[in-house]
Amino acid sequence: MYFNPKLVEMTGYAYDELKSIDFARLIHPDDQEMAMRRYRSRIAGEHTDDRYQLRLMRANDSILWVEMSGTRIIWNGQPATLNFLKDINSQKKADQLLKESEERHRLLADNSSDVIWTMNLQGYITYVSPSVQRLRGYTPSEVMNQKPSELISPSSLKAFLNGMEQVKRYVSSGERFPDVRIELEQPCKNGTSVWTEVTIS
Repeated sequence: MYFNPKLVEMTGYAYDELKSIDFARLIHPDDQEMAMRRYRSRIAGEHTDDRYQLRLMRANDSILWVEMSGTRIIWNGQPATLNFLKDINSQKKADQLLKESEERHRLLADNSSDVIWTMNLQGYITYVSPSVQRLRGYTPSEVMNQKPSELISPSSLKAFLNGMEQVKRYVSSGERFPDVRIELEQPCKNGTSVWTEVTIS
């Protein structure tokens, strides 16, 4: 019934074309059922999400991600909806690139023969690659439940704790932590231990 010029820009359709198009046709087929269900609920005065994401099909058949928010109004004496569309296409693309990057890095880490791990400033493991089981006999989930004193043999614990203090100082100062290489003895599940060369970044 009404739209502002921004919809012309978003969809690539001419103003007169948009006036003759059923809005449902602008919605990606995979999102149509969800969007129309929420539209019907809103018209009926039922509770539905005020804000959600969907894909629009542009005139050139490209896809545009938008965030849609709406409210129920009365238009010419009849229930209607007043809707707002926000272009979130660049955000969606960035999210997808980040997801793909994380998947690539996880794939590399999971298949590396070296043990790769991330650790928080309290000294607890937040990720460890599967290769840790070949090195120490513990599964990744077992290692992630270990305290720092269980990760490092007593002979190396002091050096490890000193290294963690250095990391904390760099983090609190905002400076980039330089790569540090140290040797640590780590306990194995079978009661033995293994000496490892560790590079901390």
